Amino acid sequence: MKNYENMIDINGRIKLSYIKKGQGKKIIILHGNRDSKTNFDRLIDDLAEYYMVFAIDLRGHGKSDKPKSGYQFEEFVEDIKEFIEVLKIEECSIIGHSLGASIAIQLALADGGSKIKNLVLMGTSAKFVPFFRIDMIKKENIKNTDLSSENIQNIIKNALRPYFILERYKNIEPIVFSNWSNMLPVIHQALVMQLKHPDLTGVLKGIKQRTLVIAGSEDKVTPVDSCRKVYNLIPNAEIEIIEGCGHFMYLEEEKVVFKVIKDFL
Repeated sequence: MKNYENMIDINGRIKLSYIKKGQGKKIIILHGNRDSKTNFDRLIDDLAEYYMVFAIDLRGHGKSDKPKSGYQFEEFVEDIKEFIEVLKIEECSIIGHSLGASIAIQLALADGGSKIKNLVLMGTSAKFVPFFRIDMIKKENIKNTDLSSENIQNIIKNALRPYFILERYKNIEPIVFSNWSNMLPVIHQALVMQLKHPDLTGVLKGIKQRTLVIAGSEDKVTPVDSCRKVYNLIPNAEIEIIEGCGHFMYLEEEKVVFKVIKDFL
């Protein structure tokens, strides 16, 4: 079986793991916070029938390098910007989910439509506020900075599941939470303390690329209203609401999401 896994040194700043699969126009896929490229395995397979797909593990995630610091939002953006440059990708579309969508937005703004031609933003928000973290502290008496391995398991079991996993799609739970469970406590700690989501409200009107916003109608992390706000602020945008789905709509109804993306691109 062919191995599609690769590792690339990004100008000495970080080594990123990525999957490259398929032929044709290029698509870059960016996962969310504490997820990995393997979340997209099925979507990668379907897209690779029509496109050349690059699915990347962000720094600190999956098989990419895991430094103890350097998890500011700007570092994630710069990694992908340089990834595109190092691989000499002259034209592409970017699919981003959650944190990956925010990274895609910043990349698109900086690019101005030169290399990045289309955006697909899944589970996105102009100003992401992790309100579930506040609830988690109240209900479970868990401190943000107390991220030992045992406490991570308690957080997943008692606080995060209701927001990220819908009962009708509980089969995706092992995929979603395996990444969280396997992440080193020091990386959890760094992400909590260093990663601050930017307020994109005032800059979204500057996006020149064609944009598709995909929302899950039952998403409790980035609710439909937050996705609709992004759609309303981007000049050349479309929106697709996947009924009955939550934050991980691309796992819950992969074939539906794949068709929506392919029809858009």
